[in-house]
Amino acid sequence: TIFLAILAAVALLQLLVVRPVFVRIANKLIAPGILTFEGPGFFLPLLVFQGRNIRFFLKGSRRRDRVFFSADSIRFRVHPLFLLLGRVRLIHLELTNPFLEYLNRQESFEKNYLLPGRHRIEVKSGTVTGGSVSVVDETMSPVYRIELQNIHLHNGDMDLATPVDVLFRSQRGEADL
Repeated sequence: TIFLAILAAVALLQLLVVRPVFVRIANKLIAPGILTFEGPGFFLPLLVFQGRNIRFFLKGSRRRDRVFFSADSIRFRVHPLFLLLGRVRLIHLELTNPFLEYLNRQESFEKNYLLPGRHRIEVKSGTVTGGSVSVVDETMSPVYRIELQNIHLHNGDMDLATPVDVLFRSQRGEADL
């Protein structure tokens, strides 16, 4: 009977992390953001995520930053031991043709509190193929624009508390400025 209870709990949890349910929950939590993707979402108990045609949009305003992210595909595993420790570690992240558009309208000091604590959310052994990033900083005068294209990173590590880490903690990488 304990085995059946565990099996039922895992089945219920799996139902909560399949794409339609996961997207609905995520969109409620990240409002005013919008997340969409195709594919299965999470597979339990392996904690593997697979998605295609990912789109994430965080609506901005005249005073708030705006973020748009898309990727042809994403795949990663969540390390279960770190979840038990209250941390998230994504391992073997694979991003294909990701695109990030970031419109900065707030000074950094106004939003640093939004970053997770050091080592709370990490990526280990990440690979990016065919990525691009577009940043427009409206806090500067004149407005500053920068674009990176053809981003290829292999075996990159990143702590979300300091996202620039990925540029210095990758086994190999290249991009066009």
